[in-house]
Amino acid sequence: MKKPSQIFEWFEKMKASYEQSVQSVLDRFEQNNLVQQKRFDKAMLENFTNLKQANKMQKQQYDEQISQLHNDIVFYKQQIAQQNKSIEQLNSRYDAVVGRLLVENNKQRDIKEIFSEDIFIPPQDNEMSLKNSVEHNGTDHVNTREIQENECQPSSTSNEPFIDDLVQLTMDSTESSNEQDAINNMYEKALLHRDNNELEQSFALFEQAAQLGHLKAMGATGRAYFLAEGIDENQVMGLAWLINAADKKLPQAISRVNHFQENDPDLYQQALNISLETKTPANEEQIYHNARELA
Repeated sequence: MKKPSQIFEWFEKMKASYEQSVQSVLDRFEQNNLVQQKRFDKAMLENFTNLKQANKMQKQQYDEQISQLHNDIVFYKQQIAQQNKSIEQLNSRYDAVVGRLLVENNKQRDIKEIFSEDIFIPPQDNEMSLKNSVEHNGTDHVNTREIQENECQPSSTSNEPFIDDLVQLTMDSTESSNEQDAINNMYEKALLHRDNNELEQSFALFEQAAQLGHLKAMGATGRAYFLAEGIDENQVMGLAWLINAADKKLPQAISRVNHFQENDPDLYQQALNISLETKTPANEEQIYHNARELA
């Protein structure tokens, strides 16, 4: 009876020891679990704190970037506004310049259309040539008739003064014809220079011939002033020469003078005021000398 009782006691002790051992293990496990949980909680808290700080820093960076972008937007808006204003100013200036150019081009085109002909060629010869021709022909006719009448009369000393006058008249007529030929030659040379695009030489000859009364040269001189051919553009001087040519009945000059008189009375009045000054050469003797050299 004692042995089972001892065994039972030993078994009870063993059971108690086992339960105690198990409880001890459980207690250690629980402690370790608490330590691990605390360590995990601490790590998680630290990680969360780090994430919170990183998020805060990132948010601050984003806020700074947004602020910078906002400032950039404001700056670019100002730049765009300034550029739009500059573009508007440039457009207005461009429109003004283009408008001015169009006006100048239209004006220049109108001037070129007015002077579309290369030279002023009237239906008949110029007034001076006609006048000289009439004078020459009339003189020759009178002289011939008088010579024939004198041939029928006996020679006497009383006819000597008449013969001297006749010789002098013939010499004057010949000299006048030579001068006219020289002026015509000057005009022809001016045309040749203009055809060769030698505009300065052409204008100089046109002007000299015009000052000597050559009708076509007057028209060509006026045209040169209008189109700046060999001389700076001067519409007042050009129209003054056309007025002089119109006074001598050059048809093309008359039509052009009428055009400016109707469409630009101020220009016409200025040209009319100085037209008389261009009718008389400043140094007629020197111009005649140049004409003879060219002939």
